[in-house]
Amino acid sequence: MVIRTLCHRANTIVSDPQDLETEKSHLTQALKTCGYPQWAINKATCPKPSNTKPSAGSPRVYLQACPDGWTRNKQSCYLLVDTPKTWQDARDACHQLQADLASLTTADEQTYMAAQVDDTYWFGLSDIVAEDDWQWEDGTNYDPTVTNWNSNEPNNMNDEDCAEIGSHAWGWNDQACTDRNGYICEIQTD
Repeated sequence: MVIRTLCHRANTIVSDPQDLETEKSHLTQALKTCGYPQWAINKATCPKPSNTKPSAGSPRVYLQACPDGWTRNKQSCYLLVDTPKTWQDARDACHQLQADLASLTTADEQTYMAAQVDDTYWFGLSDIVAEDDWQWEDGTNYDPTVTNWNSNEPNNMNDEDCAEIGSHAWGWNDQACTDRNGYICEIQTD
């Protein structure tokens, strides 16, 4: 019932910027009161009112704001976490935020992320399941023509199965999944 009420309110928000800020504050407080984390508003799915056009390819409506501390690039919100973790622990930490390790599937995403990082970070690409069968953690299809591997990478030196971005000329490098790096979480917003 609470989510239904919040969804109804989200679908009836007016366009005045001050009213939007006030409404966001009310919705955020309501979610906190009900025991939902503040960012849950971004994952709440609401049926669209019948007087609006359906969005292409998606039966869900996602609110546009990123959670506090996250940055937005197009249809994604990103969180760079400096706390070193193994790839699997980083993946689990992102899942606890209802996010995935970032999938850098376009040149734009790669360029954006390279400009954000100042150290080495895990992102959501690995060949853990089968050697040289690189897969995105969120299930997105891996396109080998849209990558940013550093020269001579991936090289699988010492059984390296997880991808990192950062200190290697801001390109991709395969690294042992048990090493510890910061990590990048991603939430799709649209």
